[in-house]
Amino acid sequence: MEEHGGFGFEDFAIEMEEFEVRKVRKHDRMWQVEEGGGIVQIPLYHEGVVYFGSMNRIFYAVDAGTGERLWQFRTEGILLESSPCFHEGMVYFGSYDRNMYCLEAATGKLAWKFETQGRINAAPHISGGRVYFGCEDQHMYCLDAETGSLIWKVQTQGEIYNFNKPLVHEGVVYIGCFDNFVRAIRIKDGSLLWKFPTGNYGCVCCPVLHDGRFYVTSRDGFVFCLTTDGKQIWKFSRNEPVSIPTVHEGNIYFGCEDQNLYCIDLEGREKWRYKTQGVIWLKPVGIGPNVLFPSFDCHIYLVNARTGKTVWKFRTEGEQSPLPPAYDTFEMVMSRKQTKAEERDGPAKRYEFRLDEEDNTSTYKSRITYQVSTQYAAKGKYQVDSDEEEF
Repeated sequence: MEEHGGFGFEDFAIEMEEFEVRKVRKHDRMWQVEEGGGIVQIPLYHEGVVYFGSMNRIFYAVDAGTGERLWQFRTEGILLESSPCFHEGMVYFGSYDRNMYCLEAATGKLAWKFETQGRINAAPHISGGRVYFGCEDQHMYCLDAETGSLIWKVQTQGEIYNFNKPLVHEGVVYIGCFDNFVRAIRIKDGSLLWKFPTGNYGCVCCPVLHDGRFYVTSRDGFVFCLTTDGKQIWKFSRNEPVSIPTVHEGNIYFGCEDQNLYCIDLEGREKWRYKTQGVIWLKPVGIGPNVLFPSFDCHIYLVNARTGKTVWKFRTEGEQSPLPPAYDTFEMVMSRKQTKAEERDGPAKRYEFRLDEEDNTSTYKSRITYQVSTQYAAKGKYQVDSDEEEF
């Protein structure tokens, strides 16, 4: 699984399968850990210990059987989707403080840290004694796993923000990027082998390999099937962003922001879809004859992989939300066109409004232009007709 670009949720579910299956079937709670910050990072399970980071800047090791805190390590930045990975007694993860960390898994003691020029919000991968990861400074890094020293880095044209670990296969590392390309990079020297355009709005996942084919998704709603030399075989289209795909039981499964889990065959033909009440953002996990996946409707589902019928669903605590957090931070400036009466009163004026947490609504019966600037994309303008509509 290490060579095939596994994902944190998948690692956690599959590696804990024997340990957890009895409890899952009973739907009872084993333990709960409460911390002072939101937990967005996918946990890592290894030999009875769960490792995860939090928005309170702390990385934790917790006993999987009891929930007892074994140790904690404080960074200088929040810990988001850069899910940790384990290798030879060490645990690796990135932080918003621009560092990649390597800790002793048994004690939490710092072995080394490597500073980049941007926030690290991409999952690392360890293979052949090397650490591979992307960064918001528009570089792909290759480090020595033991010492943290730089072996090479590759410049891209966009931030790298991958939900799953880079895929390493037969001397090549594969990674997606916000410049709308998937790249194949030689691990020997960091040279580019090929790159494939995935469409608009960036690519937040690395390819998944199955039976000599790559499967990759893009934020504009496509699932691509590629040859190992980067040529397109087919594509499956949805109008909204889709999750990282899973190949299981001879089919491909993925979630979508239209709140459906999809099952398509290996030639890109839809077989069934399963409707929930929330966005399905994370990669599904194949377990035996079933598929496991979470939804933003506060449920985790187990469905039959062949038929798409419900096996069970489990309701978590919290308020139901059909939408995930925003993909990226942004600022918004709103301006409105002057009325004819205002134009007669004098030269054109610019009306600007700021939205904040205390007062985030604006009501106007006029043509409103939005200019949104994100950290990942060029500025774009969007127009709507407002009729006392809240924003």
